[in-house]
Order: sequence, then structure tokens, then C-alpha cells
Amino acid sequence: MMLLFLFLLSLVINISGLSLLKPVSILASLLISLELDYDQFSGSYDNINSNMLTKVLGIENLRTLIGNAAEGNTLEIGVGTGLQLPYYQYKNIISYTGIDNSVGMINQAIEKSQLLHQNNNNFIVMNADELKFDDNKFDSVVDTFSMCVYDNPLKVLNELKRVVKPNGKIYLIENSVSTNSPLRLLQNTLEPIITPMSKGCKWNIDVPQLAENTGLHELERKDFQFGTLFFGVYIK
Repeated sequence: MMLLFLFLLSLVINISGLSLLKPVSILASLLISLELDYDQFSGSYDNINSNMLTKVLGIENLRTLIGNAAEGNTLEIGVGTGLQLPYYQYKNIISYTGIDNSVGMINQAIEKSQLLHQNNNNFIVMNADELKFDDNKFDSVVDTFSMCVYDNPLKVLNELKRVVKPNGKIYLIENSVSTNSPLRLLQNTLEPIITPMSKGCKWNIDVPQLAENTGLHELERKDFQFGTLFFGVYIK
């Protein structure tokens, strides 16, 4: 029972962005995530979404995997503050475009890109469900932990399918509903409580099923933490 409690606690911390490494009470952190939108939250986003827990959960390894694989003309949706930026192998990338619907997040990503001396990166304020790009434009499309916050993730995935080239790849690291039936039931039951604590992230979204519903073809899939952490590679 204690192991299950610790596992669930790690999920809530991972999804909500709470940090165990800072002398800030959990209650205060919850109030921040409830009351501030992403523009206001952007300045402290990195501190609570990139910490020791992300290493323990294997998230950094997955970011490295995607960073090494992305190539050609690359699009990242939900770029946020640019947490994925340090992991890209820019020698393999012809052009990089990052989009987000938050001005504050985009500004943070621009600053991070400049610190990495990647001044040719392009950042645009844009909604992921209405991408202003031509069909078949990108060789690589990346999304990390954004699918759960979109109002219509199926529409977003269809947009990714539209803009990726026929031989291009879509890379996803996402929170997803568990492959374990009891845990899935618990996620579905607690979703109305967890989502407001988690910056609007619905932890019971079924990302693999949504990808299948769009007609994307799965090339690779890895499930972690009983499927609550999902890594997938797709083509159209």
C-alpha cells in the first residue's frame, strides 16, 4: 500500500510540477498552479519541471532520445520555456520552429535559445490545434507533455499529421492513462480533483488511442510507470 501511495504521489508531483527540492510548502505550490496562467507561471516553470524527480522518472533520458532523433526541418509544439532545447543535436537540424500559445513561455524559450547560442531558432505564438503551416512541411514534429492540456488533443494530433512530411516522424513524450486497470480507474475517478492541481493537465488522457484514432502509424512505443508516462514515434 505504501508503494502505491508513493507511486501516486510521484505522478501528482510530476504532472502538477511540484518540487520536493525547494523549501516551499505543497499548499503554496498548489495555489500557484491553480491561480496563475502560463504567462504568469513562465518565470518559475523550469524550477519545478526540471529537477531531480525528472531524472529519477527517466524523463531526461527520453528528452535525450528525442533530441538525438530529431532532424531536418523540425517543429516543436507546446515548446513552453524550452525545456527540450538543450537536448537537440542542432547539427542534424536544418531549421527549428517552436510554438506555444503563451507569450510568457515563448519569451523564456527565446532567452534559453540565445543562451545556447542557437540564434537561428524561430519561435511563434500559435495554437497547436490551428497550425499556420503548409501541409507536409516538417521532417520532425515534437511534443513533450503538452497533449494533456489541450482542449481538443485529437485535433492537435490531426494537425501534426497534416504538417509532417510523408517520410517524417512525430515524437511524443506524454502523460497518459495507465495500462494498469486499477490505476486507470483511480485516474478516471480522481481526474476532476487532479486536473485543477496540474495546470489543467488531464492525467487520464489516452494518448496512444488518440494517435491511433488519427490514423497515425506507430513505429515505436515505450510505456513507463504502468503506462502513465508514454513515449511514442509515429509516421502518417
